[in-house]
Amino acid sequence: MTYVRYSSALEEIKPEEAETFARIAETFTGVGEKVRDNEGRATRVSHAKSTGLLKGELEILPGLSPELAQGIASTPARFEVVARLAQGPGEHLDDKISTHRGFALKILGVDGPRIVEAVEAATQDWLFEAEETGFLNKDAGQFLLNLKAGVSHAPDLPEGVKKVVRDVSAATQTALKAVGLPSRSLGFFGHPPRHPLAETYFSQAPIRWGDHVGKLGLYPTQETVDALIETALELGGDPDVFRHAMVEQFAQTGAAFELRVQLSTDIDSMPIEDASVRWDEDDSPYRTIGVIRFPAQSAWNDAKAQAWDERMGFNPANSLEAHRPLGQIMRARLFVYKRLQDWRRATNAVQKVEPVSLADLPD
Repeated sequence: MTYVRYSSALEEIKPEEAETFARIAETFTGVGEKVRDNEGRATRVSHAKSTGLLKGELEILPGLSPELAQGIASTPARFEVVARLAQGPGEHLDDKISTHRGFALKILGVDGPRIVEAVEAATQDWLFEAEETGFLNKDAGQFLLNLKAGVSHAPDLPEGVKKVVRDVSAATQTALKAVGLPSRSLGFFGHPPRHPLAETYFSQAPIRWGDHVGKLGLYPTQETVDALIETALELGGDPDVFRHAMVEQFAQTGAAFELRVQLSTDIDSMPIEDASVRWDEDDSPYRTIGVIRFPAQSAWNDAKAQAWDERMGFNPANSLEAHRPLGQIMRARLFVYKRLQDWRRATNAVQKVEPVSLADLPD
């Protein structure tokens, strides 16, 4: 199989990008200000409500084929990792509104040349979303339109309305899937109430994978899925049912995810600049390069929330050059994330923390 070779020429930077990125940051800041006024504190403008705050270890497997043994995976190794699992919206909603969800991963002690946008000295951050292997919007312009039309109004909606949207979205999604027509936008307030550890998570947008180009996936191991106390959770009585399910699970046992990479084999059918295109797994499957293991621990507590939620940042800009984020959606993230994180910390008057080892963080 032939894999696309990385070159800076693969990216097509448009002259209007800077203005679009600035408008995205401005719109998100406006959303954040609404939530701050509602909740009394600035939160992340997406994935505000954490459900799991974890410490673990990434093992890079030996014997990888040359196209996989790139960058951080170039040699067998073990790295300490920090993870933050969270619900999708930029506000703290009752879990009866089951929304899309994310998985932020920070790998510690990573050596090598870094991209110029990096804001931390020795971490590799990767951000994942549940289910979708491609991004909802093809470029930053389309994302801005959808942001202004939908997400920017979410803090103004009563929770009862959001619950109705959830119920209608879930039912419509089920109907569409029955006829083979899934809608990728309905999961915002209508995500199935699965246990967060039963999800598969994807980077959605492409990154450099050393000499090649790829996307990343996190797949729960079969042992992890088999050990789950519940794979479908009841919504209604407990406003923090997902968080409590994580705490209960990690009080008894740990969890593990396979870290996989899907390499581009064709730049036309697996494009860089259009993040909405799903890369066909029949042409190039996700292949395992490592395993992330999280031992039994306190999966959420106030001390961890202060460190993970208030002071720590998960930012695609924290990257080796070997894993540079690629495409317009990723370039937008490089611009927007730091500005929003700086705004949130300044608003809440908290200092940023960059962990060097797991010992720097509370248990």
